[in-house]
Amino acid sequence: MLKDITKKLSMKKTFFTTQLESFFDAISQEYQNLLHEKEVENSLLKEQNRKYARDIENLVKIKHDLQTKLQMQREEIARLKKELETKEQSRISAPKSDSEEVAALKEKIKKLQEYISRGASAYGEHLMNRKSEEIVKEISEKIKK
Repeated sequence: MLKDITKKLSMKKTFFTTQLESFFDAISQEYQNLLHEKEVENSLLKEQNRKYARDIENLVKIKHDLQTKLQMQREEIARLKKELETKEQSRISAPKSDSEEVAALKEKIKKLQEYISRGASAYGEHLMNRKSEEIVKEISEKIKK
């Protein structure tokens, strides 16, 4: 009987050990699978971080380039404004001498218009006198007849 009990205990021990080993193997396998998944996920995250880091570097470079261009454009605008102001100043100061010339020309035009007006008046009077004389002659001739 002792042999039977020992044999049964031995069988139960073997069975229990086998089940325990199966359980530990299953848990170990599950742990390995989870560990592998986490490693894959970790490597994907690292790759994604590298990609984001490159993207950030590119964006910083683009921002820097745009700021440089903006600064250059502002400097160009300031230069053009200054140039425009200079041209405006020279244009404002130049018309003063031009306005004197224009005033002198206007005065000459006025004088010429007066001369033309006098000449036209004189010519008109001359024509009127001539017509009057012709009319008088005609009347005198008709009276003589």
